[in-house]
Amino acid sequence: MNKKALAISIVAVLISFIGGFLLANALNKRELDRLRQENAKLQSENRNLTLSDEEIQAKLTEADRKADDFNFQKSLGIALYRYSIISQEPKYLTDVAKLLERASNANPNDFETLAALGDVNFDLGQIKKDNSYYEKARKAYQEALKIRPKDADVQNSIGATYLLSEPPDHEKAIAEFQKALTINPNHEKSLENLIRAYLAQGKNKEAEEVKSRLREVNPQNQILADSQKVQ
Repeated sequence: MNKKALAISIVAVLISFIGGFLLANALNKRELDRLRQENAKLQSENRNLTLSDEEIQAKLTEADRKADDFNFQKSLGIALYRYSIISQEPKYLTDVAKLLERASNANPNDFETLAALGDVNFDLGQIKKDNSYYEKARKAYQEALKIRPKDADVQNSIGATYLLSEPPDHEKAIAEFQKALTINPNHEKSLENLIRAYLAQGKNKEAEEVKSRLREVNPQNQILADSQKVQ
């Protein structure tokens, strides 16, 4: 198999796994554990998930030639985002953002593209410690919620952008986490993040109340275990 065919086949494998959105961070981890399991499975089946810079650049160059092709930009953007997470290689995230921005401009009403665009900007905000990326993430998430207003994951992500900003805006973060919990009272990540926000404000009573709710949802949650260690 030549390198071009190999690159296309690997991207196809990655695209075949798309079923959600990616955010490899402690505050909003959606599919990272499942991705790791899929990666292990691929490795056990001797499927090589390593791409060279040349192979990736070739696909990006092709994307430049097809800048108006919504499906190509979206598919390659999300596939490259997955590859970046599986390979733990963040240097392609700026390229991913560019691809997804193109896709969003071509089709501004595609929920998956908007949510993924929010996610990659969120990740860039964490990596670069730059609030402007969190602002871009919020804008994309807000547009996604116009299409699917009852998505607790995306609503939680908006709150996380406020929680991680420098300086953090805890009140806005709390308001967004509470919105997510209105959508899904058992949304585990929103409960976790609400606890973090309350603790950061020194609101220990409120944090303990949310911990009680989280304990009912998942008594094995790590934030609860960490609290026990502190005690």
